[in-house]
Amino acid sequence: MYTGTTDWLHEAYRKSAPTYNANLSISKRAEKLSYYFSGDYYQQDGLLKYGNDVYKRYNVRGKVDFDVTDWLKFSNNTQLTSTDYEAPVFLDGDFFWNVNRTNSLDVPRNPDGSWTRAGAPVLGALQEGGRRRDKLNEYVTTFAAKAALIKNVWDLNAEATFRRGSNTIRSYDVPVPYKTGPNNPVQYTFSNTWAQNQSAATTYNVYNIYTDFHKNFGDHFLQALVGFNSEQYDSSYFSARKNGLISTSLPSIDLSTGTMEEVERVKNWAVQGCFIVWDITIRKSIYWN
Repeated sequence: MYTGTTDWLHEAYRKSAPTYNANLSISKRAEKLSYYFSGDYYQQDGLLKYGNDVYKRYNVRGKVDFDVTDWLKFSNNTQLTSTDYEAPVFLDGDFFWNVNRTNSLDVPRNPDGSWTRAGAPVLGALQEGGRRRDKLNEYVTTFAAKAALIKNVWDLNAEATFRRGSNTIRSYDVPVPYKTGPNNPVQYTFSNTWAQNQSAATTYNVYNIYTDFHKNFGDHFLQALVGFNSEQYDSSYFSARKNGLISTSLPSIDLSTGTMEEVERVKNWAVQGCFIVWDITIRKSIYWN
């Protein structure tokens, strides 16, 4: 067993990490048609010195407004987002607790380069332990239409929004070898290896249709809003986890011999309703003699 002086936070983290960002946009505005399209790429590297984490995001957005006639207008606003985050699975565990509480008299590695008993479950788990990859895809689009039944007095509006989301997470954990002395056998941080796959999907639809009457009557103002709203939400989640990996170099549920643990959740709800809003403003003049 070797001792020394270790600043574990300094050992675990870099002082800085790069960030990349690139974007492109195209837009045009004309008498009857206007549009805006943009694309964005973002990447952020983590501060970990061992087993670095990387976050990537891809984003595309488009907006179109089209005046069909003087009284009828259509528009669409769409956004697609995709994120990819990969990191050591130990970040979801007790890493932050351990890195702040590991004895400063311990050292991470032995003179022969192997991990120590203190270094293996902290820094070793980051570099040689399991990994986790989280992918998220989201799609949102809104269609809108507006008809001026009586110009500047009475409008009819309709909107429909569709949101879709999918999330997949693949993770696994494997032990890290360490030695407590030059003549001692290799030991491992734990023995219960595992692999897990998770997936989730969401669907959310919103429909709105309403009519808006607004008019001035001399010094008085009247506005009435009558509409209908409908919302529907569905989500599903499934997780499968299996212990006992046959090979730590090929961490997969299919290549595991332990007991399978499965979880499934399904959730859905829907609401519908009508609404009425009105506003009456009356101005009254008072004369004093």
